[in-house]
Amino acid sequence: MTVVLRTSSWQIAMMILGGLLVTALLVAMDPVFPLLSIGLCSVLFVYLAWSYPLSSEVSAHSVVIRSLLRRRRIAWEEIVAIRRTRGPLRRCEINGRRRLRPSPGALLLVVEGRRSVLLSGQPESHEANRLLAELVSQASPALAEALRFDVIDGQ
Repeated sequence: MTVVLRTSSWQIAMMILGGLLVTALLVAMDPVFPLLSIGLCSVLFVYLAWSYPLSSEVSAHSVVIRSLLRRRRIAWEEIVAIRRTRGPLRRCEINGRRRLRPSPGALLLVVEGRRSVLLSGQPESHEANRLLAELVSQASPALAEALRFDVIDGQ
């Protein structure tokens, strides 16, 4: 069984357009060092193209994360924990009072000896969440005991 998580195309398009806009603004505001501004934005774009996931394939053997410039394969033995990023704040009612509460974000893999690796650029669906929980329990029982997938249902 394999679960494929994809980042939506509008997020990728917005990142590229945002990078082009920042580059244009820096060049317009800084006439003395336009090459430095373009170089700085180019380095940022290459970093995002190297590390931001376009899709992730989770199987019982490993996790394969594909970005624009590379493909990484991470074995389950290397993964120490799976965490969730903090999502945007949303309004909800708790005990009859309206409050702001963070919604669940994307999944992060905490890899042994390295920094966290983003699994997907957005929260997964209910079905993908259920399949991921099953895959993790099959692939790494020790990790599955410490893992708590957040419910994504507006609560």
